[in-house]
Amino acid sequence: MRICKYCEGSKVLYEDNIVKVIKIKDKSIVLPKKHYTIFEQVPDEVFVKLTQVVNKVVKEMFSEYNGNNILINNGLGQEIAHFCIEIIPRKENDGKDLTWVGKELQPEEMKIAQISIKENLKNPQLESSRAMTESKENYMHTNLDRMP
Repeated sequence: MRICKYCEGSKVLYEDNIVKVIKIKDKSIVLPKKHYTIFEQVPDEVFVKLTQVVNKVVKEMFSEYNGNNILINNGLGQEIAHFCIEIIPRKENDGKDLTWVGKELQPEEMKIAQISIKENLKNPQLESSRAMTESKENYMHTNLDRMP
């Protein structure tokens, strides 16, 4: 079994029965104690708790920093197969460049995306993430095993 960098050997700042806050380098990381590889697997009630904790951490940081970036890597770009929310403290002229240039959708692509989102939000499948979590075929674990 793979050892999770987030679960083992990290400095724990806060922990309860659902959420853990750890410190790695200059960022705070809020994560569920139970392993969920990607956002889609995280049950709604766990995600709500995560965001409540993120809000408290950010409020504490704000007196010392000018702001922060709150980051979720999901699948591609995710280095560790454990869903988390990263809080990166920011100061003016800190040299961190987290800019992203998005793809501009063509009007037809935008229309298709809008229809798809509206349809999926009519009857959201709450708690459907459990099946993904329990699945033996796990996209992130499979793909992380291929990384050098």
